[in-house]
Amino acid sequence: MSKLFKLTTLSILSLIAIFGLFNNVSTEASTQYTVTAKSGLNFRNQNCKIIKTLRYGTKVNGISGTITCKVNGINYKMINTADGYAAQNFLSAVTKPTPTTYTVNATGGLNLRDIGCNKLTTVANGTKLGKKDYPKPADCIISGKAYTLVPVSYNGKTYFAAKVFLK
Repeated sequence: MSKLFKLTTLSILSLIAIFGLFNNVSTEASTQYTVTAKSGLNFRNQNCKIIKTLRYGTKVNGISGTITCKVNGINYKMINTADGYAAQNFLSAVTKPTPTTYTVNATGGLNLRDIGCNKLTTVANGTKLGKKDYPKPADCIISGKAYTLVPVSYNGKTYFAAKVFLK
């Protein structure tokens, strides 16, 4: 590699660092966002110039990457979306609802138990069971194997089921 090439490369990298030509590009996981700015939100290109404005409530898909843009004297972290870069302060990540049911995944069916690990009833493979946050899961030894039993609801009653057989 010639000295001139090394010097030119070093000069370019120095200019980038000094003037922020790439606006501190970094990566971030992709997600879906909703515009939360009541008056709409400006989407920008990589040089921080406005390319479009989207209305409040509009959903946009995130793409890996962020930049920092100075707008009216304030530095904003800008999230990369399919529509351009937008200020993170005015985007809200869309959360996917957590499932409220389990599906039994045990070919011979699944025994539902009480907190003391005693078998109370059996349900068929594919049965839907409600998820419950309370009471806390229990650990049981069943036929010489250790299982974590999670609370479930079935026909209006609370039972415990081996988590390994639920999806």
